[in-house]
Amino acid sequence: MCDVVPLLRRRTVRDVPRPAACSSSRRLSLPFIVDLTSGNAEREDRTAERGHFGGSILGLRLMAERTPAGLDPYDPRALLYVAAGMLGGTAAPGLAKAVFLAKSPLTGVAGESHALGPFAAGMRGAGARALAVLGRAERPSYLLIEGGEVSCRDAGDLWGLGTAATTDALRARHGGTAHVAAIGPAGENLVRYASVVTDHAFPAGRYGLGAVLGAKNLKAIVCAGDAPAPVADPGTIAGLTAYYRESLVTNPLAVLQAGEPGFAGWVGDPLDPGYASVRNFSVPGVSGLRVPAVRDYDGRAVATTGACPGCPNDCLKVYAPPGPAERRSGGLGQEAFLSLGWNLGIDDLDAVLAANALCNDLGLDPVSLGGTLAFAMECAARGLLPGGPAFGDAAALPGLIRDVAT
Repeated sequence: MCDVVPLLRRRTVRDVPRPAACSSSRRLSLPFIVDLTSGNAEREDRTAERGHFGGSILGLRLMAERTPAGLDPYDPRALLYVAAGMLGGTAAPGLAKAVFLAKSPLTGVAGESHALGPFAAGMRGAGARALAVLGRAERPSYLLIEGGEVSCRDAGDLWGLGTAATTDALRARHGGTAHVAAIGPAGENLVRYASVVTDHAFPAGRYGLGAVLGAKNLKAIVCAGDAPAPVADPGTIAGLTAYYRESLVTNPLAVLQAGEPGFAGWVGDPLDPGYASVRNFSVPGVSGLRVPAVRDYDGRAVATTGACPGCPNDCLKVYAPPGPAERRSGGLGQEAFLSLGWNLGIDDLDAVLAANALCNDLGLDPVSLGGTLAFAMECAARGLLPGGPAFGDAAALPGLIRDVAT
């Protein structure tokens, strides 16, 4: 039972006796196994096993061992796994990934999602490489990782908040540099494609991993600390970063990613027919929908640099129109514009950017939502869903998003 007691009860079933050579740094690399129902926590040493790897591979191994056939993803016994990737948190290009893994309530099989941004570095800085969570807390809670220890705290006052407000509140408690992975109302309400959103703007989308946290009464995971991620050869890492930075200007894709509005900010000539989803894939030819120009993004950038520690590419950018109350959640993934735009018959850039920011704040995957709404819109257009939403109705989009999340 997870309550306001600062530390979970410690168990060391698989971690004792430890080999004499087990250094403190190696100990910090062992995964936490946390049971929210019993309040027990242990470190599980798998490093001596043949074929041992961390990251996603360890998560899949733990899931396979601990998931009975036919187990409902919302069952307290279902395992949720969160980890810095094998090189996550290392200050070098392309190594920022944090892994979120669970049995998906959307697909019924293993669902793995990666969050870019600084959360993986935050896990390493807090003294954790991986976290496996079982059970269900008696009341809304969050996990705090700090100094290589994990504790469980009360989150009753956070339940119902969006991911941005949750992040703000937890940073007020644990320091402005804390890194937070949070769910919003969509995860609390077990929407089957609810996201986990890290550090305001960087979601682990698809598969409903946010709903798995919600089923466990787990509002957030907080990482506090700034211990550096150890690497065997820092000079080589620095050299790779310098080489990458120098090579950016000669690679067309990297130039597109690093410039504004970036790879996910669709601009320029109309897309070729069939290249993008238009009105639920029902339009095979010229769509008649407008592609934004670069100038249309003026005044809409919230953050365009520094998303992933050590990476000079800056492909993850945050955009939102001036109007919404919460703009920081507008991390723009590659598919968001098309999923919430042309797929719904909408070419109003501000409407799409606002919808994307709202999805992330409510903890809702924009791409899955876009597919759901587009299907409902086509059903309505064909008379199969009387009173259903209509293609091109940008004004209705915020209400539809809130309806799904709640």
